[in-house]
Amino acid sequence: MKKEKLFTRTFLFNTVLSFLYYIVFYLLTSSIGTYALDVLHQSTMISLSLSSIFVIGALIGRVWTGISISQMGMKRLLYIGGALFLLVTFAYFVTKNIPLLFLVRLVQGAGFGIAATASGTVAGQVVPVSVVEVKESATMPSLSHWRRLLALPSRS
Repeated sequence: MKKEKLFTRTFLFNTVLSFLYYIVFYLLTSSIGTYALDVLHQSTMISLSLSSIFVIGALIGRVWTGISISQMGMKRLLYIGGALFLLVTFAYFVTKNIPLLFLVRLVQGAGFGIAATASGTVAGQVVPVSVVEVKESATMPSLSHWRRLLALPSRS
């Protein structure tokens, strides 16, 4: 049996993209509250809401991606989500009022949700079956056992 390579160009590109999405997400989420409090002189409730609205946007993006991925394809959704996420990230530099900042956070969250979901789907598709196989043991059922239990289609 020929051993398939895990670290393909697609896998590495997808890993770097995913890393960049999450690093921007964590950097902005950890600093948006302080920015709202110190620079925009808003209440604690507003600063916390700015963090939360991103998660709501991400949830909307993930649900929409799950519905749309079969019609649009993973690659296209990865590009759409990544472009939306990147473009809206630059909007932070010109946003000076709270309602617009809420909108930017919501739309960026949706872009993140689309990109992260599509990226995860791509990762699941490019990992070779030989890497994913789990050997059956007394403590760990095989992957085929879980597929039968969950009625998932076979990858072969």
